Amino acid sequence: MMDTLKKMMSSSKRRKEPLSCIYIDINSFKKINDTYGHCYGDEVLGKFGLAIKEISRAEDACFRCGGDEFCVFLPNCTAKNALEIYAVRLRKEIERRLEDVTFSVGVAQAGPYNFPDGFEIVKSADLSMYKNKRELKVSCQRILE
Repeated sequence: MMDTLKKMMSSSKRRKEPLSCIYIDINSFKKINDTYGHCYGDEVLGKFGLAIKEISRAEDACFRCGGDEFCVFLPNCTAKNALEIYAVRLRKEIERRLEDVTFSVGVAQAGPYNFPDGFEIVKSADLSMYKNKRELKVSCQRILE
């Protein structure tokens, strides 16, 4: 994953184009496994991966980087477009394939002029995802109160 990111960042830097990293986490995945079993959890992961592959462009690079976490590198894509286009398309595709499965995303952008270390862009996207996940929980709690 990091080797691919390094090459993509180098190309983006040379072309003076943005490169976005979108970090995705399936919400309540442990609960899915505990409630429906690990076979169903594996099915969710497989369908989730296929959904990511389905909506991604040929030049995008998609990785499963944890138990229920995925990372996608989007060349020539701003963080705004990653959220407003890619994440929305993914949400629609997941709703079509997996009823009652939700996810949280975080995005970070490198370029077109400033290119931090590859680890930094992934870490920033990951931190953004956890921030969004926390805010979602707080919003849901307020609705329930």
